[in-house]
Amino acid sequence: MESKLPPENSPDAGVPQSALRSALSGRSFAFYPPVRGFDRNEWEFIRETWAETLVRNTGADTEVWIPRRAIGAISSVEEPVAIVGLALYVVPLTANSSGAFALFDTGRALFFYGGVILSLVGVGLAVRAVTWRRENEPARQTGRALAPHLDSRYIFIRNLSRRGLGYVDAVLVGPAGVLVFRTVDMQGTFLNEASKWLRRSRQGWQPMRLTSPTEELIDDMRSMREYLARAELYDIPIFGVVVFTQEPPLARFQLRNPVMPVVHLSQLPARLREFYLNGERLNATTVQRIEAMLYEG
Repeated sequence: MESKLPPENSPDAGVPQSALRSALSGRSFAFYPPVRGFDRNEWEFIRETWAETLVRNTGADTEVWIPRRAIGAISSVEEPVAIVGLALYVVPLTANSSGAFALFDTGRALFFYGGVILSLVGVGLAVRAVTWRRENEPARQTGRALAPHLDSRYIFIRNLSRRGLGYVDAVLVGPAGVLVFRTVDMQGTFLNEASKWLRRSRQGWQPMRLTSPTEELIDDMRSMREYLARAELYDIPIFGVVVFTQEPPLARFQLRNPVMPVVHLSQLPARLREFYLNGERLNATTVQRIEAMLYEG
């Protein structure tokens, strides 16, 4: 059998083989988060030393040395693309030996703290804009799709906004429990792995802007649990689901070990029968108390 060890005079001779080298040598992959400064998030492994890994950006044909400690978890190497976790703070944009490094380092710090302030302002404005939204068409479509499959014991509330709860796209309350919705009205090709989301573009797989639908849904479920607990409504079964209102081929998604259910609107009723409508967990009195809490606050 042919040995896979590098020749003795090779720069890689004697270097322990990393997970990146063993799993992705000879094929392309994407970093998450992507390395800034490159339009295309597609990379190839070149070689590695004891401390660093050399990779090449296929779009810019540029090689970059990355500390091995910065390489994180590697997703499944199956199609469509392998994702490699990366701690970007350890990837310098200018070498320490450069005469311009001091100026670069000062500028980097100013940009960083300025960016943090602008990000906080931007997030605040985004939250306010969402909270003030009077209508949510994707939530309306979701309610219409569910109506024929529910009896009078269930109530569907959309555009829910309460002090201490925040904004929630929609909530379904009934004997089966409380179901929180995160509706997505976007077109494109998406990849959901655990709680992270990527969207395919001409530059390859890129993180979705602002945050992920799954992480937003988890936050909404946590807020809902805390909100109900204020009325001494403890141990309420709370479920969640991410709903894409755009159908294929306009919107497609691939799932890898998702932490929350993700479904197209057309498949929502059937999917809910698998994990939500498959049992009755609340009595009528508790359902009425939850409805009053959500309507009246």
